[in-house]
Amino acid sequence: MRQLLSLEVHGNNLIGTFPSEYFSATLLQTFNILDNQFTGTISSEITKLGDLKGLHIGNNLFTGTIPPEIFNLQYLAFLQLQNNAFEGSIPTEVGVALQLQEFRSEANQLTGTLPSEIGLLNNLMDFRVSWNKLSGTIPPELYNNIYLTHLELFSNYFIGTLDPRISQLNELTYLFLSRNQFKGNLTHLAPLKNLQLAWLHLNEFEGSVPEIMCDATKSKIQLLQTDCFPLKNPPNPCPCCAGCCDRNTELCLIMDDDLKYDFF
Repeated sequence: MRQLLSLEVHGNNLIGTFPSEYFSATLLQTFNILDNQFTGTISSEITKLGDLKGLHIGNNLFTGTIPPEIFNLQYLAFLQLQNNAFEGSIPTEVGVALQLQEFRSEANQLTGTLPSEIGLLNNLMDFRVSWNKLSGTIPPELYNNIYLTHLELFSNYFIGTLDPRISQLNELTYLFLSRNQFKGNLTHLAPLKNLQLAWLHLNEFEGSVPEIMCDATKSKIQLLQTDCFPLKNPPNPCPCCAGCCDRNTELCLIMDDDLKYDFF
């Protein structure tokens, strides 16, 4: 057990609490128990795994809070907590995990605001916290993560406007902001030349989508959704949107085939 480098038991429908004996495998680098039915809380003993690089415990039935001790794992690069029942806030200790490239905690029951310490994660590329109960504004420090390619915040209670510094996220490819309470205009998205997919719908944004985002010669956008319905007087006019949503009904119109569909 002590010589174990990788634990891969994902997708086996395993049940019960996770055996604590595995925390004695101090050389473990990959801990993957995704897609099972494990229950209980995450023990602080996990910090015994000092060489751990990947902690993948998503799609289980874990409860409790996210142990702040996790972020003391100095080599931790990939953290997947999604689709469990974690509660509480994202610990401020997240800023200690300087090697972190991926943070996924979508589809839990997290509350509170995003800690400003996220801005200390200089290697962060993938940040997903959708389908929670998070609130407040996007901390401006988040825009320090210039290597961010995937930012997913949809279906929470976020407010405020988009900070001009979002335009410095030059690597951003996927942006999911839908189903929040964001306000202001969308002009700061115009410089994001690598953006391919943007869900902006069912917010309180004002004004048109920047023209450059609809210019195929200057933009890489493949899928764009805003509140561009009703078509006669939409909150966010958008000639190139694949989906136009109505804030009153929360239904969306797929522009290609005139089919109504309720997006996330």
